[in-house]
Amino acid sequence: VSQSGVLTAAAVSADRTWLATGQETESGFGVWVNSLDASGRLVQGPPKLAARFTLHVRELVWHPTLPYLGIAVDDGKLSVWDRSTESGPRRRDLLSGSSAAVRCLAFDPVGEFLAAALTSGALAVFGLKDGSERYSAMVWPKVVIGKERLSLAWHPDGSLLALPGGPALRLVARADLLAPSAGAAGGGSGKTPS
Repeated sequence: VSQSGVLTAAAVSADRTWLATGQETESGFGVWVNSLDASGRLVQGPPKLAARFTLHVRELVWHPTLPYLGIAVDDGKLSVWDRSTESGPRRRDLLSGSSAAVRCLAFDPVGEFLAAALTSGALAVFGLKDGSERYSAMVWPKVVIGKERLSLAWHPDGSLLALPGGPALRLVARADLLAPSAGAAGGGSGKTPS
């Protein structure tokens, strides 16, 4: 793939019909989406600009079965680009209570949550239906940008969220994310998961 700027992130949809790229161009930072043909080649024509940002796009991730693209940005923005809307694809920004850079994203396979790892050391989990922050907790030590190794992974059935970091692996049960007492702005107890 040849693009007009510096590539900062890339993701191919699970059905192999879409390629998303995060790029730094002369005019700023953005995410472009290209269609792919059945053999995985780019379909001719210009890519669609999905979003523009003020800082680097750090990670792109497609939901495994739904038409959602998660976008993580260095300025703390977290967005979902939905290509299934009747009026055409649209971008929805999710707001965390933090301005920390978003380093890692993971959609739960059920299609209910998007989890994000922030450079502040926080785990933030958002509801995909309404975009609200459902859970927030300090999980990792605060990290220095460029030195972090933050990662998230959902169990294939969506029952657990794995949070590797340091010498330990922490698991958060889905039920803990749904608990009424879980909450920052409508979520998260603020407790460190065990």
